Amino acid sequence: MGLALLLVPAISQASTISYDCTKCGNHNTAFDITYAVVDDVAHTYDLTVTALYQPDGAGAMDYVYINAISMWIYGVTYENGTPSMVSGPDGGAWSPVSGGLAANGCNGAGANFFCVNSAGAGAGHSGAGDSDTWVIRLDLAAALGDTQAVHFKGHFVDENGRKVGDLISDDFTANLVEEPNCGAGPCVVVTTVTEPASLLLMSTSL
Repeated sequence: MGLALLLVPAISQASTISYDCTKCGNHNTAFDITYAVVDDVAHTYDLTVTALYQPDGAGAMDYVYINAISMWIYGVTYENGTPSMVSGPDGGAWSPVSGGLAANGCNGAGANFFCVNSAGAGAGHSGAGDSDTWVIRLDLAAALGDTQAVHFKGHFVDENGRKVGDLISDDFTANLVEEPNCGAGPCVVVTTVTEPASLLLMSTSL
């Protein structure tokens, strides 16, 4: 009769999906948009926009701040007017306003758009792999599906607040946070990580 001890090592599985910069424009900055359900019955959602600076460490950055972003969420009706701000990057108070985004920043024009503007310097980049997030509360008249089409714009400026380069202006897909969007910006998917395993005691009769 023998007693065998089987030592089971900790299992850690992680899968990282690389950043897709097909929609980075000329700023080496990728964006991703996801949303989470706050109140399913009231059709309230938190929309999260993430900016990843200098994806893959490629190239020098030509701007200092992002001071405004704008979105048109296709096919939705807002229950309570302009969306509200939950949180934004450091650098100044971020406020949503109706209308879109042009070379001079949020300009109040553009039906169906809302624009998020910084009263301060804006979101300043740091270095490769760093990111900033904006969280925007949406009160809608109807429920969103698992994915949602969004037209997104971003405004980049130098240290003096002057526009640098082109606006990022492209269509994105906003996905539920349970199904992150990896096709138009930063996305990291991590599988379940098993805690360090304890010893498995196996008794074997010989």
